[in-house]
Amino acid sequence: MKANDGNGAIAPWALLLETDCLAGLLDDDEDVQRTAVHDLGQVVTHQNSIYGATAPAARFVIAILGHSRTMPLGVYFHEERRRPMRAALLEWLGDLVDDATHDEEDPGEPDDVATVRALLPLIYEAARSYLVDANLLIREAAVHAAAMTPTAPELALHIPKLLPLVRGTDHPWADGYSVDPPF
Repeated sequence: MKANDGNGAIAPWALLLETDCLAGLLDDDEDVQRTAVHDLGQVVTHQNSIYGATAPAARFVIAILGHSRTMPLGVYFHEERRRPMRAALLEWLGDLVDDATHDEEDPGEPDDVATVRALLPLIYEAARSYLVDANLLIREAAVHAAAMTPTAPELALHIPKLLPLVRGTDHPWADGYSVDPPF
């Protein structure tokens, strides 16, 4: 695999490796962690795009959600409030599902998008673990991530369980343009 495609563009997987994005999520230094979360949004899903590196990064995020190092408070993505990194990672997973299942735009190469869509059951299960978390911000982010997954037919059966949770959160569905959940 080449990092440069010959036109000066760097492949997303190479950027992921160059930025230490995934390893930085579990770093002892909270500044490194905040940078890693930022890189996750900028490198792995830049402008709501899905790349070859997106699904492996999502699998890594799913695997580390329960790690104690995902609990430091910080300002992540475009938020102004401090919240646990775990909440930011759950939000990223929910946004990723939205990107992969949104029919109006082509978010990436069909194989890359299909690989992310295949992760929907894993994302649902990962989020489900935090639907009753003691931390409100983690719980709301988990509801967001879980509520995005019923676009997969095999997960639609969870809608009745998710609906009261969705109605009980202050999450701005559809980028703040609607108070309705995605299903």
